[in-house]
Amino acid sequence: QPLSKVTTLQLQRVYNQLMKSGKKDGKPLSIKSVRNIHGAVHVALETAVDWGLLRMNAATRCKLPPAPKREAVALDFSAARRLLESSSDHWLADFLIVDIACGCRRGEMLALTWHAVNLDAGTVTIGKSLEQTKAGLRVKETKGRNVRIVTLPEDAIKALERISVARDERRKLFGSDYRADLDLVFCHPDGSYIRPDTVTKAVRRLAKKAGFSGVSLHTLRHSHGSQMLSAGVPLPVVSKRLGHTDIYTTARVYAHALASDESAAAEKWETAMKRTENPKVVEMPLKKKQA
Repeated sequence: QPLSKVTTLQLQRVYNQLMKSGKKDGKPLSIKSVRNIHGAVHVALETAVDWGLLRMNAATRCKLPPAPKREAVALDFSAARRLLESSSDHWLADFLIVDIACGCRRGEMLALTWHAVNLDAGTVTIGKSLEQTKAGLRVKETKGRNVRIVTLPEDAIKALERISVARDERRKLFGSDYRADLDLVFCHPDGSYIRPDTVTKAVRRLAKKAGFSGVSLHTLRHSHGSQMLSAGVPLPVVSKRLGHTDIYTTARVYAHALASDESAAAEKWETAMKRTENPKVVEMPLKKKQA
């Protein structure tokens, strides 16, 4: 059908159908997904208007429900420690220690190589990400294509040292079958990639075992950002550490943490202001008039 024949009513019916049974299994697409589709259609039609191919944008008057706002779960320092202690005997124990200490994305952790680790400096360079697709696993650039260096605390450095020792033992055990060419930090015993969904499912089970509801692998990243801000780390530093494209993204995602910091800032201001109450008046000696 020609673009000029597309009407607002037709588009609205398509959106309504997607929200009713848009998935392959007949289940509804999420409002967010449908809004994303609408956004792409709107931009395409608006471009056609700009180029003189259409007189009006039929998508402009479509009505879609607002995307539901869901605040991500974040663990405080005490809860994060409880999760780590509960998982101390699990095969992902050291993975969790490093992940919660650096706030990296799942794919970034699973694509991390020893070449990007500097144990002496206590840093890791994040520049790649492991993606799970229908065609299989592939390594791609990080979100935003930005390479960043993340400094690690002592616990995370010790975890990496333990992983390094275990790697040497496994290389001897597997011999030529070990995937030394991948140089992975977090991997299967034979050095091969771990599927992202395998880690995701395992972390959910561990969180449930520790008594947490709604906690996922992404929760650890979100918790890291929240914890850093609550500890007084400046917003630009947290933004860079998380690999956000700009500080506005960080401010939007962690608005809840910034709100608590705002309350703390008010208290600090009030405390400082009270220190100036009833200041001592220092009298300055009068200068004698010259004759």
